[in-house]
Amino acid sequence: MADETPNLTRKLSTLLRDAWVIAGITLLCLLLLDALLKSVVPESARFARVDPDVSAPEAANTDAMSGYDWADEYFRELRDARRTRWQPYVYWKREPFDGRYINIDQDGFRQSWQPPGHETAQLAELWVLGGSTVWGTGARDAHTIPSYLGQLLADQGRPVRIVNLGESGYVSGQELAQLVDRLRQGRRPEVVVFYHGVNDVFAALQHDRAGIPQNESHRARDFRVTDGLDNWLEAFPRVLEGVQRLAAVLGQPPEMANVDTLADAIATQYQVNVRAAAGLAETFGFQSRFFWQPTVFSKNKLGGDEQQILLSSLQRHRDLQLAVDRRVKQVMDGQPQWTSLTDVLDHRPLFMDFCHLSEAGNRQIAEAMLPQLLPSQSTRD
Repeated sequence: MADETPNLTRKLSTLLRDAWVIAGITLLCLLLLDALLKSVVPESARFARVDPDVSAPEAANTDAMSGYDWADEYFRELRDARRTRWQPYVYWKREPFDGRYINIDQDGFRQSWQPPGHETAQLAELWVLGGSTVWGTGARDAHTIPSYLGQLLADQGRPVRIVNLGESGYVSGQELAQLVDRLRQGRRPEVVVFYHGVNDVFAALQHDRAGIPQNESHRARDFRVTDGLDNWLEAFPRVLEGVQRLAAVLGQPPEMANVDTLADAIATQYQVNVRAAAGLAETFGFQSRFFWQPTVFSKNKLGGDEQQILLSSLQRHRDLQLAVDRRVKQVMDGQPQWTSLTDVLDHRPLFMDFCHLSEAGNRQIAEAMLPQLLPSQSTRD
C-alpha cells in the first residue's frame, strides 16, 4: 500500500500535465486558425472602407505631427499611460502616471496648465468633459484643449483653475455620470464645458444602437463569462475575429440599421443628455456650455495627408458621422449654450486620425470656444 500512493501521485501529475499541454496546443491552434481566417476571409460590408486601397498613416507620422521633435518620446509615453482601472458608473479611469509630457493625478485626471502667480484654490473652476480629444491624445499636458482654454482666459484677465475631466472613449452619458459623481462629492465648478460628438457616434456604429458606451458587447460577454463555465465556452468564440468573420460569411449577414434612422436616435439621446446637464447646471448654480466637435469628415479643406485619413476610414462611419452632424445641428441650433465647431478649422493639416488634432488644432478649437466663455467667467473672492 505504501508504494501505491507515490505511483498514484505520479500518474495524476502526468495526467494533469498532459491535460494542460493538450489545452495549450488546442488554444494555440485556435489562435492560429483565427489569424489565418482573418487573413483570407473578407470583412463584412459593415467594415467597407471609403477606398479599400488606401491605408491610414501612423498617427505619429502624419503631417499634423510633423515638426514636433518631441513626438516619438510622447507616443512612447502615451502607450505607457494607457493603463486603466475600474471606475463605478463610467467603467474605466486612467491609472496615475508621471511623465515628461503626460501626467495623471491620483484621481485619474490629466494635469492642465494653471495660471502662474495665482493661488489656484482661490480661483473659479472650469471643468472640461469629453473623450480622448479633451484628454489630449497627441498633445502635451500644457497643450490640450482645456490647457489652452486656461491660457486664453488668463490672457483676457480672467484666470481660472482648469480641471480636465476628459477620458478616452467616454460618450456623453458617461460624462454626465461623471459630472453627477463630482457634484455628489460636494465639488462645485463655475463653468462646465462639454466637447461632444465622435464617441457617441462611434459607440452607435459599433452596435447599431444609440445611447450606450463603446464596447458594451464586451462587458455583456464578460458578465456572462462570470455566470458559469457553459457561458464562458459560449462567449469564447466571440473574441476570435476570424471565426466571427467566417460565421458571418456562412450565416445570414446581420441587418444594419438605416444610417438616417440611427443618426436620428443618436441626436435624440444626445439632446436628452444635454438637457440633463443643463438641468444640473441650473440646480447647482454653474454655467454649462456645449460644443459639437469637428472631424476629418466635416473639415471643409483637407490638408497634407488628411485626405488619406478620410479615404482609409470606414464608409459607414463617415456617412453616420456626417448624418449625425446634420441632425444634431437641426435639433440643437438656436440653443444659446450649444455651438457647432465642425467648420472652424483652417486648411492646414491638423488631424492625425479622424478626430484627434495636433496641438495647433487644439488651440484653434479653444479659440473658437473662447467667445462663449468670456461673459460668464469670474474669480471667486
